[in-house]
Amino acid sequence: IRLMKKIPPFITMDLCKNNKKRRLTVISDVACDPNNPNNPVPVYDSITTMFDPIRRVIDDSNNPLDVTAIDHLPSLIPLEASEQYSDDLI
Repeated sequence: IRLMKKIPPFITMDLCKNNKKRRLTVISDVACDPNNPNNPVPVYDSITTMFDPIRRVIDDSNNPLDVTAIDHLPSLIPLEASEQYSDDLI
């Protein structure tokens, strides 16, 4: 997904850091476009990989926030992705 025009962000780092009642601890960004100025999930600045899949963006022992943003994840595991997608449709 590549956004061509700005939309309001789904979540921001300020919102995550300043909300003491935040329950969100993991974000999985399947669009994975951190360098796009129109990124609706501007809480991380680089992708993760299959070998290093998680990036901690808020390192708070009481309330951390991790991001998974593996570029082209379905193409890295096509058989598993296809089987899961098929199962979900049925």
